[in-house]
This record gives sequence, structure tokens and C-alpha cells, in this order.
Amino acid sequence: MDYSNWIKRMLTVRDEMRMLDSENLYRYYPPNKCCSAEDILQVENRLKITLDKQYAEFLKCADGWREFFASISLLGTQELISSPDMDMAGDLLKTVYPLNPQLEFAMEDLLPIAVDEVGSSFFVITPPINERNGTVIWFVGQEVERYDSFDGFLNAILQYNIDDLEESFKGKNVNNE
Repeated sequence: MDYSNWIKRMLTVRDEMRMLDSENLYRYYPPNKCCSAEDILQVENRLKITLDKQYAEFLKCADGWREFFASISLLGTQELISSPDMDMAGDLLKTVYPLNPQLEFAMEDLLPIAVDEVGSSFFVITPPINERNGTVIWFVGQEVERYDSFDGFLNAILQYNIDDLEESFKGKNVNNE
């Protein structure tokens, strides 16, 4: 995936939302600046994991993004190492994991990558399976949705923002283009 192009598309949608958001429903932050390969290695060494290839490549273009969908923030390298958002997502995972017996992954294999500001919704990425990328799982108390890859997750987030723009701000039905 061309992450620079995805970011430009997302910024265009979010900017249009911002201009139409007369009730100030959301806050509109730009993505964080890119990280380096050394930042990725630091996360992997500190957490004793290997980051999903797509997620790692995205972080090299945008090292996290505050409230990139409603109040949900995508965690960057520094947040992954240590942050209140990561602590909250970790606590949520410990609470939610036992309530989701269908999960085929050990809790310690699930890496939180996004969380909302009130701690009701979060996303984790699984380890890669059979040379495929990791799956992203969305939890709101229980599993809500699965995305076959980090890129699939990003495309869904972009579409959720487009849907929100069309439905909430323009008052139209969504036509998938």
C-alpha cells in the first residue's frame, strides 16, 4: 500500500469533516512525523516482539495519529514503549481477553495498536501466521470486527471516516466509490 497516498486521502476527508463540524464533535490532529528504522528496532527490543511489517512501514510514514477516527488514536513507537494510552489498552486487553474465548492467540501475543480516549474501544494486532501479516482485531468489550491485515484495517478506518463525513456532516447516504 502507498501509505503517503493513504495519509493524503485521510487528511482530505478529515479536513472536510473539520470544516463541516459546526458542533465541534471531534478534534482534528495531523499524523505524527515519521519514525526511523532505529525507532522500530527500539520498540521491538523493548517489547521483545517483531512488529507487523505493514504496521512498521506505516509508522515510518506516520508514527501514530491522535484521534484519527473519532476519539481513537493509533499508537506510535513512543506510545508503544510507554504511555498512558498503551497502559489503558493493556488494562483493557487484560479485562476483555477472558471474555472472548474464541480468540486463538495468547494474550501476550496481542499487541494493542489503537485505543479511544475513554477506554471503551481498542484494537490489537496479532502475530503473523504462515508468512501472512497479522490480523487486526477491534474490541468494544467483545470482539467487534477483524481485519485481515494492517492495510485492511487502515482501509476500513478511511472508509469509516468517509461514512461519518457523508452521514453525520453531509447528511447523505454513503455510496461506496
